[in-house]
Amino acid sequence: MIDITCFNDSTGEFKEKLKALRKQKKIVIGNGSMDEKALTALLSSDWLEKYPTAVLIDLPKAASLYCSLGNDEKSTSKVDTAFTMARVNYMGTDGVRGKVVTETKDNFITDLLKDNAFTPDLVEIASFAFAHVLLDSNYIQTGDTAVIGNDGRDLAYDFLLNNHVRSGFSKAGLDVLDLGIVPTAVIPWNNLKLGHYAGACLTASHNPSNQNGIKFFIDGKKLVPEGELGDYVLSAYMYYYCFIEKLPSVGSGKIHEQNTEVDTIKWMEGILGDDMKPALQGLTLIFDSANGATDIVGRKILDNLKANYICVNEKCTGANINRNVGVAEIEGTEYYAGKEYDAHIPTVKKIFDEGRKSKAGSVYGIALDGDGDRGFLLFYSKKDDGIFVLDGDKCGYILAQYLLRKKELNPKDFWFLSTIESDIMTASAAE
Repeated sequence: MIDITCFNDSTGEFKEKLKALRKQKKIVIGNGSMDEKALTALLSSDWLEKYPTAVLIDLPKAASLYCSLGNDEKSTSKVDTAFTMARVNYMGTDGVRGKVVTETKDNFITDLLKDNAFTPDLVEIASFAFAHVLLDSNYIQTGDTAVIGNDGRDLAYDFLLNNHVRSGFSKAGLDVLDLGIVPTAVIPWNNLKLGHYAGACLTASHNPSNQNGIKFFIDGKKLVPEGELGDYVLSAYMYYYCFIEKLPSVGSGKIHEQNTEVDTIKWMEGILGDDMKPALQGLTLIFDSANGATDIVGRKILDNLKANYICVNEKCTGANINRNVGVAEIEGTEYYAGKEYDAHIPTVKKIFDEGRKSKAGSVYGIALDGDGDRGFLLFYSKKDDGIFVLDGDKCGYILAQYLLRKKELNPKDFWFLSTIESDIMTASAAE
């Protein structure tokens, strides 16, 4: 992409205006032919000056949208719609992800857009930009701490990407607390527990091991697209520090490492409660950590609970995360019939094997994704010789029902929350 300020402007009016706005990280980019009337209407407006946050605009897209809106709408409405819909966002539904490439070819943005490349430069600048979004908004100060961790897949690259996450925060003047390989939830939990506002997890969730990604947390919460700390603002900052202002050559922030395994296990056991140990007696559990971040802590929790469990996973090497295991293999299937089950999925096969051997048929499976923030519950029915699959949304609904009954609560006194990524039927079922 080419900064629009490089375009010819006979009067120089637009160029000077856009240069001034660029200092506020309100940046207009794009190249190619554009409708002159639309271009004039867009750049003559005060939309960018009044826009409350940093923003990155794809001008050719805005011009095309302006033309497509027709003459019935008012010019100001057309400008607002065109600019709003032409904002650039490098984030997906949960951070940014791509195929791991260890060296940048052109620049990290071009490589990401053209080849879906996830490079060390990308994670370094993204971390630096995220830190400055918070610094510029006065939510944190230089010298504050950012909490980071990863799901284990970067083991395969000798933690190359994780080191660049550290570097990005350090160059922004933040100290870094690296928790190492941890389930994603451990990072926002430590944000809240330790009082650190910024957090980041290096993970591509359930995606294959040749991909990676990064998602950010603010005070224990994920970013949303809109607002002064949202995805659109972060994307504008990422562009700014890629093309306009370069990062410092060295970082001033200090790096600290901490093993949170003991605390994490205590935290999770506290959530499960005292009645979990007796509830597991007489059951067989098939545990599937997707060869990822929950592998060690998951086994230790089950050991502490004296659970009768079988692990289908290998030792986490980074290169084997989500390989034939985890929720990615099971997602989309609600029931496995015994006569036609897919033997290539170790979790499913093991549940059938153990369920058929068991007199009572009390065999369950727990399947997670690579970073441990999604989980499915599977259970074997001896009567049907089949396996039922409850995804996270169904589990949430069942848990809500259970808590209401157990505590004799009035459902009308509570909200049931589901996200835009949830199964559309979950909210209907809850209602």
